[in-house]
Amino acid sequence: MRRFRATDQAAARVLVEEGLGEHFGYVDRSANPDLVDIASSYATAPNAFFVAEIDATLIGTTGLIVKGDAGRLVRVAVARDYRRLGVATLMMNHVADFAGRARLTKLIAHTQPEWADAMGFYQSHGFTPYARDSVDVHLHRLVAKREESDVAPAA
Repeated sequence: MRRFRATDQAAARVLVEEGLGEHFGYVDRSANPDLVDIASSYATAPNAFFVAEIDATLIGTTGLIVKGDAGRLVRVAVARDYRRLGVATLMMNHVADFAGRARLTKLIAHTQPEWADAMGFYQSHGFTPYARDSVDVHLHRLVAKREESDVAPAA
C-alpha cells in the first residue's frame, strides 16, 4: 500500500472503471470527473488516494475525502484476479490507520444495497448502516483512538 503517484493515473482509472462496468454493465466516463485527474482531485490534505500493488502492478485503489472529523471512503476497487485474497482488508486497515493519524473520529462509506459483497465487506470491518437515500446505503464506523505514542512522526 502506498500513496497514489501521477504515474498511477491510467492504471487506477482503468481499475476503478472496470469495477463500475462489472456492476452497471457499462461505464459512463463523464460520470466520474475525479478519475480524470486523480492527483488533483485528492490533493487537498487530509484527503488522500492510495493504491495497492504487487510486482509494480496496480491491483487496488481507495480514496478518502475528509470533511470535519470524518473520512468518506471512495473508489474502493480491487482487480478481479486479486479479490478475496485480503487486498481490500489491507486497504481498509491502511486507510483506518491513516484516519487515526489524521485524528479523524469516523469513517463513512456509501454503497448500493444490491452490492452484497460490498455490504458484507463493510459490515465485517465494523461499519453499520445509519442512513439510506434513493440509491445508496450509508454506513459508518468509529476510528480507533490513538495515543500520542502510537502516532508515527511525520516524515
